[in-house]
Amino acid sequence: MTTLAYQIDAYITQVNQYHKSYQLVERYIAKALKKHPIGTVEIGYITTHHLEDYRDERLLRVAPSTVKRELTYLQRVFKYSHTKWPEFFQLPQKADRQRDDVPTREELDIMIAAADTHMANFIRVASATGMRRSELVRARLNHIRDNTLHIPITKTDKPRTIPISSNTRAILLAEAAHHGAGKPFPYHPTTYTHKFKRLVRSLGMPQYVLHSLRHFACTSFFEAGMNPMQVSAISGHQDLKMLKRYTHLKAASLVDLLPS
Repeated sequence: MTTLAYQIDAYITQVNQYHKSYQLVERYIAKALKKHPIGTVEIGYITTHHLEDYRDERLLRVAPSTVKRELTYLQRVFKYSHTKWPEFFQLPQKADRQRDDVPTREELDIMIAAADTHMANFIRVASATGMRRSELVRARLNHIRDNTLHIPITKTDKPRTIPISSNTRAILLAEAAHHGAGKPFPYHPTTYTHKFKRLVRSLGMPQYVLHSLRHFACTSFFEAGMNPMQVSAISGHQDLKMLKRYTHLKAASLVDLLPS
């Protein structure tokens, strides 16, 4: 089996060199891909994890439009390889990781213990409130009123105000005071995504993504006895049917609700 860099050369020789776009742009894209560590990976072993890592690393260096062109080029290389040698090469398969995976309380505690102080606090707040990543980085000190947090900009364009515990409130105040400008979590959203990804992989938990913390929170709300309307008021879900995929009630947690 050959490396990705070898397959890029084959694609150039057989197809790409005859395209006008090759001389204008794509020869530079091909060169960058071959020089990148992903170019040394045997093409049959490339998964979406490799592609996600490539995307995330490149986004720290170049514009999103450049990354999109590079990934589009890779897609063409993969399709060419699959068409040319279907018995040797299959298109990259999704790795065994689900957006719906939910960490246990024990796993969450392990993450918090292993993370740096700021990331640990981000995990604590995300798993306690169910806030989306974008909502967390937009949180401001003046959004806090007693034990509530106002979220003026949301994915659904509908502001909401959520209850927060005394512990969550204390974390937000402390982080805002530390970083200044009234921002508890002042970094770019992708920074937290990258840090969380590195953290869970280092702990042998690659099935979890940052959004898993939102699942954890919503599941915890239901297990605490909240009804769908109450959970949606906190999580911001407009369609209550969507909450079915965010809840993962365990049989053991329902025992006390059974009639005697």
